[in-house]
Amino acid sequence: MKNSTKTFGNKFSILRYALVQLVSKALVLLSTYIIALSTTNEIFGYVSLLQASLVVAVTIFGFNLQSGFVRYYYKHHVSYIFNIAKPIIITLFVLAVFSSLCLFYIFYQHKFYVWFSLLPLIGFLNGMVLVFSMLSRSNNKFKLYCISELIRPTFLIFIAVLFLLYSFNIVLVYGVSLLFSLLLTLLICVLKREQLIYNEIDNKEESLSTAVFLKYTAPLFFVQGMSLINNVSDRYIMTYFLNISDIGEYGKAYLIGSSFGLFLDSLMLLWTPYVMKNKDSSIRANFQKFQLISILICCISVLLVLAAFVIKLPNISGINVSDNFVTMTIIILAAFSARGGYQILTPIVSAYDKTSWVAKISLISMLIGLVLNLIMIPTMGSLGAAISTFAAFLSYSIFAIYLIRKLRVVI
Repeated sequence: MKNSTKTFGNKFSILRYALVQLVSKALVLLSTYIIALSTTNEIFGYVSLLQASLVVAVTIFGFNLQSGFVRYYYKHHVSYIFNIAKPIIITLFVLAVFSSLCLFYIFYQHKFYVWFSLLPLIGFLNGMVLVFSMLSRSNNKFKLYCISELIRPTFLIFIAVLFLLYSFNIVLVYGVSLLFSLLLTLLICVLKREQLIYNEIDNKEESLSTAVFLKYTAPLFFVQGMSLINNVSDRYIMTYFLNISDIGEYGKAYLIGSSFGLFLDSLMLLWTPYVMKNKDSSIRANFQKFQLISILICCISVLLVLAAFVIKLPNISGINVSDNFVTMTIIILAAFSARGGYQILTPIVSAYDKTSWVAKISLISMLIGLVLNLIMIPTMGSLGAAISTFAAFLSYSIFAIYLIRKLRVVI
């Protein structure tokens, strides 16, 4: 009876965190949908590029610090880990400030691009907030987790509603809102940092150094960089071959298709701490099951792409949606579905410190996506970008299935 109560409690705890993640992502998505439906393809093209560039900034200036913190959290006190990581954090902050100043100097005469100069600072702050988010989840501090996850999307939905009522420079206001909301979130999290003290420290672990922390984190940062190129290179390449309105239409299709991807990303933020804590018990006992689930996900995504070229939208008066838009949306949805296998398996590989393996397959998949984008966007336009994204994301999962088989042999 006691064990069943504990199991129910654990499941309820996971459900609570999952719901917060879903609410957070839903608010961000809703705010983007409101902006997309309230403006022209041209203006939304700039918003889409801003959001893509935001991902770039978070990846570079966040340096995947949260993974390093979570990796050593159950072995060391969080203050000790912070002191070890301090040289990296200071370096990232200085680079963020310098990059912001450079971007402002380059684009200061452009009405929209000049506000992209806020993104390096936003990326750094977002990376630090992610550290608090992951650690609060790891130590089961639900209120702190809510603070770290919900302030930013609340600001964004407020801005989106204002955009419905008033006309203003959405790129400027969107960027300033991100910056202010992250500063507020980080301030509150720092004031409540004592909640992150973990009382079951395993002192058998060898002393941690900055070099060891960096050695673990750097390959995962490289992985994120490769994934980043797959996620945003299509938008940047399209700026050379298509007009800003076409990018806006593609951005709207990508928004709809990637909604499911954000849902999976939310679950993975909960999955990673669980893997780290249970890698030698339930995770290790179910390697084959995880592998089969990933294979099934890949098969379903391929069928979804085939269906995209069969489905034709009926002619309905008042609905100005093209068949090309529908096809793109379904293919992008299939792409994020296909990436699910990779998201399930790579945290397991990383838990056994094989991050260099993940980095290698990320490089290969990135090159596949980049080459396909360069070939298919000039010939097929935005539809080519959607197909390239699917091919790259599918290859991620296929290579991850190979890695989990290799890991089973090694351990």
